[in-house]
Amino acid sequence: MSSISTSDSDPPPLAADSVFTALLKDPIVRLSGLVMAVVLIPYFLPGLDPDRRATWAALYSDPPLLLVCLLAFQFRLRRIADPDERRFWNLWTLAISAWLLKSLLVLWFARQAEWTMQTDLTLNGCYFLFYSFAAIALETRPQPTASRQAQLAQIVERVGTMVFFVGLLIYFVIIPAFLDPVTYESSSLLLFVALDFYLIVRLVGLRRDAPDGVWRRVYGWLLVTAALWMVTDAIETLIWAEVLPWVEDGSLLDLLWYPSYLTWVIAARVREIPAEELPAPPVTNALQGGRRRTPQTDPVGQRGHRSRSLFSSVPAEPFAGRFETNQDESGHRRVGKRAAKNELLFEKGRNVVVAGEADRGMIGVVGLDDDPSGAFSPSRSARNLC
Repeated sequence: MSSISTSDSDPPPLAADSVFTALLKDPIVRLSGLVMAVVLIPYFLPGLDPDRRATWAALYSDPPLLLVCLLAFQFRLRRIADPDERRFWNLWTLAISAWLLKSLLVLWFARQAEWTMQTDLTLNGCYFLFYSFAAIALETRPQPTASRQAQLAQIVERVGTMVFFVGLLIYFVIIPAFLDPVTYESSSLLLFVALDFYLIVRLVGLRRDAPDGVWRRVYGWLLVTAALWMVTDAIETLIWAEVLPWVEDGSLLDLLWYPSYLTWVIAARVREIPAEELPAPPVTNALQGGRRRTPQTDPVGQRGHRSRSLFSSVPAEPFAGRFETNQDESGHRRVGKRAAKNELLFEKGRNVVVAGEADRGMIGVVGLDDDPSGAFSPSRSARNLC
C-alpha cells in the first residue's frame, strides 16, 4: 500500500508532543476550533431567551461544523497518488454530505405546518445513508494485497455489510413506524446505537491491523469519534425512552454533542503528519476472514513444539542442505544416491508450492524441521465478525 503522505520525500516521524503541535498549526484544525467557538457562543450569552437558544441548537448549529468537516476531508486530497486512498476519503465525504443534507432538510421541514411520520423517516434515511457510506469506506480501506481473491472478498464484505444494515433498518425503523408508532422514536435511535457499535468494533480491528503509524492515528481518531457518537446516541435514546428525565434543546447537555466534530476533523488532518513505520502485518487470507500465518520456524524446544515439513512422506532432515555421506577405506567421500534423489524431489516440490503461493499474491516462508510426520498447515485465527 502506498504511504498516506502526500509528498514525494517524507519528513521524519514526529513524537507525540510534536504531533499535537503540528495539529495546532494545521489551518483546518484552527478553522474548526474557531467555528466551534462561534457555535458555542449562544450557550453562554447571558439573558438569551431559552427558546432562541433551543432553536439555534436544533436548527443552526450543525451545518457550519459539518461544512468544516467536509473541508477537512477534501483539503489537499488531490495530492494523494493512491486511488484507493482517495476513494476512502471520498466515501467519508459522501457520508458527511448525507448528514449535511439531513441538517438542511430539518431547516426546511421546520417551516412546514406539521411534522409527519414521513418527515421523520426521510431524516432517518439520511442518517442511514451516512452510516452506510462510512461502513463502505471502512471496507474500501487501502490495503497491501491486490490479488483477485482479496478483491472478491472485499466485494463480499461490502455487500454483506449493506445487507446487515438494511436488516437493522427494517427491524428498528420500518417495522416500528408502521406497527408501533408510539415506540418508534426510541426504537429508531437504537438503530443508530447499533451502527455506532458496529463502527467501533470495525475501527478497533482496523487500528490493530494498520499498515503504518499514520493509518493507526487515522483509525484511532475515527474510533474516538464513533465512541462519542455512541455515547450521545445512547443518552438521547434513554431520554426518549423516559429512562432519563427530559432535557430541552439548548441546555448545557448539548455540549456533549460537539467534541465529535473536532475529533472528526483531526482524523482527516492527521493523515499529513508523518509517523514511524510499524512492523508489516500478516498477509490476510481474505476468504477465511482471518490472518494467514507462516509455519512455525522456531528451533525445537524454543516454544515447546515443532514446525511441519512440506511432505509427510519425505523426511526433512536428510535434505535440509545436507547429504548423507559415507567414507570408504581409501578416504574418498561418496554421496548417497537416495539422499541426492530425495533432495532433488524436495526442491522441485518446494518450488511448485512457492510458485503457487506467489500466483495468489501470498508468498509464505517455508519452515523445515526434523519432524517427518507433519504436513504444511498454516494456522488461522478468527477475526471479529465485522
